[in-house]
Amino acid sequence: MKKILIITTGGTIAGTGQPGMSRNYVSGSGDPQDILSRVHLDNVDADIYELCSINSDDMTLELMCQLARIILDTQDMYDGFVVTHGTDTMEETAFFLSLIRGIVKPVIFTGAMRPMTSLSADGDINIRDAVCAACEQRLAGVYAVFAGKIFSGRSLEKASNISVDPFEGLMCGYVSDGKVYTFAAVAQEPVFDLSALKNRASVNVLYFSVVTDPRMIDMAAGISDGLVIAGAGAGEMSIGCLAALDGLSIPVVVSSRTRGIVTDTKHIPAYTLSPQKAAVLLSLGISAGFDIEQLRELFAKVG
Repeated sequence: MKKILIITTGGTIAGTGQPGMSRNYVSGSGDPQDILSRVHLDNVDADIYELCSINSDDMTLELMCQLARIILDTQDMYDGFVVTHGTDTMEETAFFLSLIRGIVKPVIFTGAMRPMTSLSADGDINIRDAVCAACEQRLAGVYAVFAGKIFSGRSLEKASNISVDPFEGLMCGYVSDGKVYTFAAVAQEPVFDLSALKNRASVNVLYFSVVTDPRMIDMAAGISDGLVIAGAGAGEMSIGCLAALDGLSIPVVVSSRTRGIVTDTKHIPAYTLSPQKAAVLLSLGISAGFDIEQLRELFAKVG
């Protein structure tokens, strides 16, 4: 008998709306305890812990830290963890957890693209599959299970807002009829001690386009401890924007609005990290007291 803790945060998987319909629902409005009554879990003793009940667009670094603390403090009590999470920002929370030292049990993220009251809701099967994966010690670390696929939590990326199979990333296995098949577990070297993240650095992301006003950079810098620029191509941007960045005293990370790699920049390159993941990493690095050179090394290591 495996003992699993299911930590709920809201999202579509706990959303309710007009019966049979998949739109115009309220995220996180369902009762988390309904999970156990709707999903048959063989040979599993599951507990529910409701961290929050929100749309994942309202996720914060503070809540992420609370999630990490719950897992770190209860690992001796459980064989694994399932985190139910809205799909919009699941990749950021999974990425964050993959950076935290001390997680030695499986932590499996999952969610749904259709609310629980819709026709053919996908939440039940995703939870069942995630619980099965959480029972596998081979998957110690942070992963996500969605539509039967097991992804590395650090590589997870939402690529569609309509498909019930919306995620891409490094696939590590799959779950079928309650059985877990793994290709290989993924080494995810953690970087931060949770106790070191006492301050919450403010980081904002600016998206470059041909109509971007360089004055936006100065405006954003005025309320930020660090900036991430989603540049064109390999991180390129206009002469005006480059000049505005040169005048800043805060750390600047240059990423790409495309899927690719950024390495050639006078600022901190994001390498393969998306703008949103670069923002999480930059915020954690600044919060941990890293200087510019340490931030460069951090992104080279993680990105």
